[in-house]
Amino acid sequence: LSSFLFITLLSRQLLTCSSSVDISTPQIPTPIQNATTNSAEVSRETVQEYKPAKIEKYIMDHLVELGMDNDVRGQARNIKGCAIWQDPKVAPEIYDDLQSFREELNNYYKEINEFEPIPDLMTSIRETNSHDVCKKARIHEEGLQGLFPGGQLSESSSGG
Repeated sequence: LSSFLFITLLSRQLLTCSSSVDISTPQIPTPIQNATTNSAEVSRETVQEYKPAKIEKYIMDHLVELGMDNDVRGQARNIKGCAIWQDPKVAPEIYDDLQSFREELNNYYKEINEFEPIPDLMTSIRETNSHDVCKKARIHEEGLQGLFPGGQLSESSSGG
């Protein structure tokens, strides 16, 4: 779930910053659209195993400098959300990673939009007495890691 959330948040931010990413609504629901998570349900063990991606860690470590913190409510702030994608001087530590991630996002949404849904996996499994159809149900044979080879996915026991 956390990888999908991070992908969704960053890709939506990028969409508002430029037209260089084609983020059209997928024909199939993504896990983030179907997910409902209560923070009280997340175990301590899961939180301890969580490893944020480099971009995510940088953003979280620099919320104040990037104007993305919640401490200043109701005041005009200089949020650098678009600038981190467009100006290498704003966040030089992650600028190149963001550019690579932009390409990975383009590919991710292309693959999602081109994916042909399989109406009923169980029917196919029963008819063929094989689970081979499950391989076809994957967007990429290596899962999300295959779609984001640059390592910009967070890792946890529940995703990524």
